[in-house]
Amino acid sequence: MIRTIPLIFSVLLAVSHAFARDIHVIIDPGHGGPADWGFTTTGFDEKTLDLSIAKKVQSLLEAEGDYEVVLSRIGDYPVALNDRKKTSNQYPDSIFISIHSTVYEKEPHVFTYVLRQTPSSGNSILSPIETVHSKSYKNSLKLAQIMDDEFPENMNHEIVLPKFPIASLIGVQSTAVLVE
Repeated sequence: MIRTIPLIFSVLLAVSHAFARDIHVIIDPGHGGPADWGFTTTGFDEKTLDLSIAKKVQSLLEAEGDYEVVLSRIGDYPVALNDRKKTSNQYPDSIFISIHSTVYEKEPHVFTYVLRQTPSSGNSILSPIETVHSKSYKNSLKLAQIMDDEFPENMNHEIVLPKFPIASLIGVQSTAVLVE
């Protein structure tokens, strides 16, 4: 759990210092439900750790009093991808942060994914919905860069603009990142 502290605070600092107050922050704790998504080297199962991080970020942001924080799930149950996106899209100027834990074999590494502004491939049937609006892309990249700057120097971290679609981000119309 100690390794999640830099993640929690990088999210908090990025949101609280870079974006307007009185906005909705949608936190999407990954996974959930009866499926076994794996365990971290410290023994936490991913879906439980994702939810724990999301609830801690929610609590800290709400304590500042300037944000309305909505979790896409509040317990151990599955939530369809479309339902996760609908929650975010109800608030057009929101920030959407999808949190996924990774099973580490060695040193922890944090990846912050931002959906590309342009389709990754002209042949993809997803290309039209992979494309994000310029403002959303710029804000998403800004959020990812601020989060990345807040990670300790001794922690491996990087921003990724994947060549493949990120299912959790496709269709989200606001500022959106996936942190893993």
